[in-house]
Amino acid sequence: MVRIALSVAVGCVLAACVLGCGKEEAAESKTKKYHEEAVMRLLLKKDKKGAIAAYTKAIKADPKDAVAYANRGALQGDNKRALADLNKAIELDPKYANAYSNRAKVRKDMGDAAGAKADAAKAEELGSKK
Repeated sequence: MVRIALSVAVGCVLAACVLGCGKEEAAESKTKKYHEEAVMRLLLKKDKKGAIAAYTKAIKADPKDAVAYANRGALQGDNKRALADLNKAIELDPKYANAYSNRAKVRKDMGDAAGAKADAAKAEELGSKK
């Protein structure tokens, strides 16, 4: 099972909620709404399943949202799903340190010590917030 400190996941979500605007403001606004919904479900209601659903909506609104993939992956109870989400987050944003940090935890849980070590080193290199 994925083990992640709630404060790290919440920090990622809150950071995602204040991302800037661009030409795709409407899509970003919708995505931001889903990120906020996930935070509220997770913090106020302790509704992990609802938070995962909100991140899924964010991904449907913006399939290139690396933060949504990483946060959904961090909340997954299934390592295979978590790994798939974290791989996608890293594919979309190869400099996203927290995705590497979370993937290191998943890989460790799956018995992939070498992969976990490599991801932990990459996260540190990029400046992951632990």
